[in-house]
Amino acid sequence: ADNAGSHGGLFPATAPERTGVFVITNEGEGTANANIRFTGGNSFDEYGILHVKNESDVATVKKAVEDYLKEKREDSLYRSYFPGEEFKLDEAEVKVYGNYIVYAMLDDANRNFLFTSVKNLLLVA
Repeated sequence: ADNAGSHGGLFPATAPERTGVFVITNEGEGTANANIRFTGGNSFDEYGILHVKNESDVATVKKAVEDYLKEKREDSLYRSYFPGEEFKLDEAEVKVYGNYIVYAMLDDANRNFLFTSVKNLLLVA
């Protein structure tokens, strides 16, 4: 958990295409290159692809992403922004492909497309 309450430990949470992102939680820290995409206020649609530099940091970065999504999911004010889209928060997923962590807060079709595309691009079995 992030005691500071900022972005679930994932910072900067909404800034696309960052390198050397510091991922800090109460349990550990790590660094990653991140590509975060979001709609900028039109829906809950958001996804992120993080390349973790050190394999030893994968679990820490994954936990930070999970905490980030959990905070969004549990924030009643945030949930009220787009009525009818709460399912995207509830069904948000995080997957790990080697040193890549991918998260998706999307509808089923787009979430599956994102994960399949990343997996194919990385040639992961």
